[in-house]
Amino acid sequence: MASSKEMCETCLFDTKNNEATLFCVDCNEPLCEGCGAVHRKQRLSRHHKVFDIGNAPPAEVLATLKELTACPNHATEEVEYVCREHDQLCCSKCANTVHRKCDHLETIADLMDKPNASDTKPIVVLGQFEDFAKKMKEHEDKHKKAIE
Repeated sequence: MASSKEMCETCLFDTKNNEATLFCVDCNEPLCEGCGAVHRKQRLSRHHKVFDIGNAPPAEVLATLKELTACPNHATEEVEYVCREHDQLCCSKCANTVHRKCDHLETIADLMDKPNASDTKPIVVLGQFEDFAKKMKEHEDKHKKAIE
């Protein structure tokens, strides 16, 4: 998580000292108001998740999310598609190469927008994952207390 005393990295690149008030999760970069406004307008970054710096998720959470959303074949790419034929998540590179002939390739965003009875499996699996994560956290907390 970014602290409130951080400087805007874009301004520092131009040897300016403006305090950061925003944080771009996708770039992992603190920004001032002016640079944040530009960041939100540029084609490559307009869909990035930009938070007030005090509301930015902790670095550990960002690292975990990045790990969970990474393509299994291209570690620097995020998964964007679900191939139902192969029962796999994949990035746009995989979709254009490995899965280009698959008939049941859908974007995750589209699936989230139009759930129906046959699309509830991912939601159930996510619920199971959440339950498992809670149990793991309880387990870790219990053993941490025992060690202390």
